[in-house]
Amino acid sequence: MDDDYDALLPRHFGSRFLCFQQYDSYGNVAGCERRLVGDWVREHVGNSDTDFVFLSYTRRQFCVATPEELTNWNVDATTREALFHISPKDREMLRQYGMEVAVSAGKSAFWLDSEGIRDADGLSKATSQSFDVYRICEIVRAAHSLAILVGPPLQSRYSPATSEPYSPEAVVRWLQEWGTRLWTLLPEILLIS
Repeated sequence: MDDDYDALLPRHFGSRFLCFQQYDSYGNVAGCERRLVGDWVREHVGNSDTDFVFLSYTRRQFCVATPEELTNWNVDATTREALFHISPKDREMLRQYGMEVAVSAGKSAFWLDSEGIRDADGLSKATSQSFDVYRICEIVRAAHSLAILVGPPLQSRYSPATSEPYSPEAVVRWLQEWGTRLWTLLPEILLIS
């Protein structure tokens, strides 16, 4: 056991953090809460299902940067202002998709890098560099299933000149853009199989 690493085995499969569904008194999903898996297991002894759905997306289509990170981006003021409005909406939209995907898969949790990868200070940033970054393969391998989230290019959302409406052809381009990511083929597609 490793008390410095969530009191779990030092090299365990899965994520340290998951987003667990929260339910209302009628049993409907009312939100989600990011939790340390070890804490969840200790609190739910005997009923600690930690199966999860892995959510995959590209930051070329969704902005998950924090306001502090956006302040340092090398973009013009108009673009930065637009991204300040887009980022919190995208983070929330990804969480909403996570809840929907987990429910449809019959699982109580989902993993999203913007929630699951945290720096030593506990903050999640688009540029987080925690030990979890080097464990992506183990996280994917431990997942019950994988959901691919795609959308229009981020630039088209803050620049009307490059706006791209939904169409079957656009979805193909969005999937192709998702497929250009480094982690797409090996860890996310082969390991989830």
